[in-house]
Amino acid sequence: FLSVERFILNQGEVTSRAMRLEDLARKMGVPAATLKRTVERYNGFVESGSDADFQRFGKAAPPRILQVPKMVSQPSLIRVPPFYAVRGYPLSRKSMGGLAIDLECRVINDEGKPVQGLFAVGEVAGFGGINGSAGLEGTFLGPSMFQGRLVGRKIAADQPPISPQTVPTRRRKPGQAACADCHPLAQLVGSPRPGFYHFERAHAIVVERSLSCQVCHAEMAPFEPGDHKIDRAAQIDTCAVCHLSTTRSQ
Repeated sequence: FLSVERFILNQGEVTSRAMRLEDLARKMGVPAATLKRTVERYNGFVESGSDADFQRFGKAAPPRILQVPKMVSQPSLIRVPPFYAVRGYPLSRKSMGGLAIDLECRVINDEGKPVQGLFAVGEVAGFGGINGSAGLEGTFLGPSMFQGRLVGRKIAADQPPISPQTVPTRRRKPGQAACADCHPLAQLVGSPRPGFYHFERAHAIVVERSLSCQVCHAEMAPFEPGDHKIDRAAQIDTCAVCHLSTTRSQ
C-alpha cells in the first residue's frame, strides 16, 4: 500500500483527490450528479454481492474469475473520504497470435509462400505455440532472441561475401587542413548526444591518447574534396584499436 500511496495516490499530476464526490467531479470535469449516481449504483452492487453491470464479482462473474480465489474477494464500498480519481488510457500489451512464419522466420502469405525480404520475430509472430497457453512476463525474451538469431543467420547466408580490403595508412599532403579544423573532437565528445554513446566513448580515447585520425580512418587520407567519406568495409579491422588493445601506428 505504501508504494500505491507514494506513486499513485499522492501524485497530483496523475491523480485527483477530494473529500467530497462533488469536488472530485469538478476536478475530473464530469457532472457531479452523474458521478454520485454511479458511485451509489456501484455501492448497491457491493451490498447485494453481485455486479449487474460488468459482472466483475458475484455469481454472474465469468467462470475463469470464479475459479481463482484471489479474484473473487468482496470489493469495498466507496463511502469513506478521501476519494480519488485516476485517468485511464487504453494499452495494447501483447498478442499471442500474429503473422504466419516458416522455420526461417520468413513471413508466409495467403498462398503459403514466403514474402521476399520480410521476416517476423517475437510477439508479432505469435511464437508458434512456444509459450503454450500463457505468455507471462519474461517468457517472450528467449524466443525473441532465438528467432532473431535465426533471421540473422538467414540474412547473412543470403548476402554476397565482402572481400577484405587492405587500406594503406596514408598521410595528408603538406598544406592540407588538419582533421581538427572541421572535426573538433574534444568539443564533440564533451557534448553528449542521444544515440552517440559509442562515437563519444571511442573518440574520447582518441583525444586521451592523442591518436592520429588515420589510425581508424586511413581510407580518408589524403583529403579529397567530393570524395571524403567513411568506408565502412575498410573500418572493420579498426575495432581492435580499443577492444583488443593492439598497438597501431600513429
